[in-house]
Amino acid sequence: MNSPLSLNTSLVELALSAEPSPPVVQLSAVTFKSLVSTLIDVLIEQQIDAVLWVKLPRGEAWQIELDRYRSFADIAKTLYVFKNQREESVDDVAASRLSLSTLDGDRGASAASDVITLSLPLDNPIRREYFLLVWSASFQGGILAQRVRTADSGADDNQDKRQSLMTLSVFEADRVQLLINGLEQVLSAPRVQSGLEVSIADPIAHWQHRIVDLLAESSNLSLLEHLFSKQLQKQEDIWQRSSLYRKQAEVAESLQVQNEELVNAVRSKDEFLSNVGQELRTPLTTIKTALTLLNSSSLKPPQRQRYMELIAKECDRQSSLI
Repeated sequence: MNSPLSLNTSLVELALSAEPSPPVVQLSAVTFKSLVSTLIDVLIEQQIDAVLWVKLPRGEAWQIELDRYRSFADIAKTLYVFKNQREESVDDVAASRLSLSTLDGDRGASAASDVITLSLPLDNPIRREYFLLVWSASFQGGILAQRVRTADSGADDNQDKRQSLMTLSVFEADRVQLLINGLEQVLSAPRVQSGLEVSIADPIAHWQHRIVDLLAESSNLSLLEHLFSKQLQKQEDIWQRSSLYRKQAEVAESLQVQNEELVNAVRSKDEFLSNVGQELRTPLTTIKTALTLLNSSSLKPPQRQRYMELIAKECDRQSSLI
């Protein structure tokens, strides 16, 4: 297994430098989140005491995934949460240092259940990467993702969520250790933020201590089986939901067609009734006019006869329309 390359090497490049290199796939952010959620589900279900190194996109949906594992009370855990420097304030850095000083004073049960936030330098090589690395006595593995570079150099974590991620998985202890060593090299130099120099020697020493506490005792095969079955179940649930949505879309389309047919039928009925009303109104108007003229005292017999014939004709016309 190769050693970490340099301070300018990203974790993805570091993972790919090892032989044999893991397969790389292009995934959406939604699918990557599903993988992260599956890994956390397995850690919780199997009640695994683990150390996690995490860097995920900003947003409540991603934070919820970490909170699920962090708030699970039946297991001890330590989370090292990495953030780009622009995402973290001086107060956050101070809080991280306070948390670390507490951990150094007590490496008992409370030391294994803290969340430690680490700020990455602005020029760090993993700025465009996300990862979830796990180290426990029974399982070592993780997921890495790198945002595909776009023409817009100013793109950030809030860009289109449909952006593709170059993703790979690692499930070998030596490869995970290689990546952890890479993180140590990335953070090995002191950093200055808003005029405050922050040393990261303490967190590195602390997570090295936690790794020693969780020496590997068994293979990853059992956990990999759980991971695989869990992801299969999620894919099945997605397929079932997609199938349901397709059926609902087909029903909605059918209902829309029926609704359009009903609207057209009502429109045709209204047009028909309007035409019938107009046709019936015409002979009635003629009959009413003729009856008014027949009441005239000065009406001559030939005129009276003509009006009578007109009335009879319009009555026949109305009977024909009805």
